[in-house]
Amino acid sequence: MADVSVTLEPGQEFPVSVTDQLTASSSTAPLTNINVAVAAVAGINATVSGLSEQVVSLQTVATVMGGGGGSETFSEDFIVHLPAGSTLGSYSNGNTISGGTSLLTVVENILTTVIPASYQGPDCYVTASGSTTVEYGSAISQTISLVFDQHDAGAATAYSLKLDGSQVSTTSTYSYFVSSLTSSHTFSGSVIYAQGPQKHNNLGQNSGTPISAGTVNSYTGPTFTPVRAMFYAANTATAAPTTSASVRSLASPDISGTTSFSINAASGSTGLTIALPDGRTLTQVSFTQNGVTSPVPVANFSTSTVSVQGANSSTPADVTVYFLPILGGLGSAGTFNVSTT
Repeated sequence: MADVSVTLEPGQEFPVSVTDQLTASSSTAPLTNINVAVAAVAGINATVSGLSEQVVSLQTVATVMGGGGGSETFSEDFIVHLPAGSTLGSYSNGNTISGGTSLLTVVENILTTVIPASYQGPDCYVTASGSTTVEYGSAISQTISLVFDQHDAGAATAYSLKLDGSQVSTTSTYSYFVSSLTSSHTFSGSVIYAQGPQKHNNLGQNSGTPISAGTVNSYTGPTFTPVRAMFYAANTATAAPTTSASVRSLASPDISGTTSFSINAASGSTGLTIALPDGRTLTQVSFTQNGVTSPVPVANFSTSTVSVQGANSSTPADVTVYFLPILGGLGSAGTFNVSTT
């Protein structure tokens, strides 16, 4: 290893060959460090570390003119020569240092780590303004929105909203109305966008390649799904309901799909009714009253099948009605805890 110190006086050219300096130092070891000191020029004093091949970038290209009205610049354009794929500060192999560039600027660039720009591509997604899971037969009136995240791409130039794959709007919003939802429907979309801007590194230089103009498809979108509801209540009934209307009158339709839930029972309640849509089964019931919980055998419930309409008098479907008579009625309020499949 060898260190070489080169001092340039005003008007003196940088040595033609680093080898000359090594010879002058009576050394044939690989050059690893250079200390460049420019006499009588304040602020230029730097050590450059790297492979000996990198020293080629500091040969016979600059004449330092100091003192009486001279300049401290490269007198002509200079090509940076470095090992392929390597860098020296902000310089890469093949870069051109323009004539007129000051030596101080070159040293600063050598001692500056370049932080390249990063690019993030655009994306888009579709949203709905309300719930997408509703009782079978419910009316739908919602605003569908196609949201474009531009990131580092150019601005959106065209929109396409699709319902079940067919375009329904060429804007970013769509008014979706269905009088009675009886099957599932899915929204998707795509956006055409312009080329993005050129970004810069921390030195203000162009960095990377702008995102090209193109089309991006939505990565998610709402699916409107109708489901059959379950109904339940503890009330003063003494027999199981037998009609669609009487089942639907038990309570507000429950479309949560939950398999465990509670039913409050007021004092004087004489019956518990649980109506489950096709595919659901009552598996376990307990009753909590005055802080004491007791099991209620499912075998104590009667079962029957009733055809129950969906919302808005839509097409009916069978439900299984479980009914538990409460002989004499409840003396005080309590809670039934229900589990189903």
